[in-house]
Amino acid sequence: MMYVRKLILCGLVCSFGSLPAAMASSDTDAMVTDSTVIDAPVKTVWEAMRTLRRNDPAHRRVVSSGGGNYVVEEKFDSIPVLGEAVCTYKEHEVPMQRLEYSMIKSDKLKAFEGEWELSPTADGKTNLKLSSRTDAGIHIPFAEGITRRRTAKSIQKRLDDVRDIATSTKVASR
Repeated sequence: MMYVRKLILCGLVCSFGSLPAAMASSDTDAMVTDSTVIDAPVKTVWEAMRTLRRNDPAHRRVVSSGGGNYVVEEKFDSIPVLGEAVCTYKEHEVPMQRLEYSMIKSDKLKAFEGEWELSPTADGKTNLKLSSRTDAGIHIPFAEGITRRRTAKSIQKRLDDVRDIATSTKVASR
């Protein structure tokens, strides 16, 4: 029985090793997108997004800023296979409408880019959408799925964080 298990395991490893590179690599064009409606006006949600940028100094810091353009350095923990990664990216703000970001450099990531989009709803709330593309440069089977799931989880957390900040009395009273 042990011999059969070893034979099956060897066959699986060999078959994964022979996959064409295109099948084993991540889909570098795939954006992950999620959105939420926040019970706050666009201006409040915009300020909450900007507050989020400053709220985690252990992982994120603004390196430079000017004229709606920012350079941010962020540390990502617990990335599967990679562990920790540091990424420097630029952000460009179009106030009350969108915030675009794209990677300048990283010690491990191959790509990191995306966009936050805000739009008012008819009832005074704000639709907030976040799209992100991350390429960890891992060329093994299932890497794309792992990266997309982790990106989706991160997007959901950031949307929740902005919602929590925007609906707190501190920001909502501005």
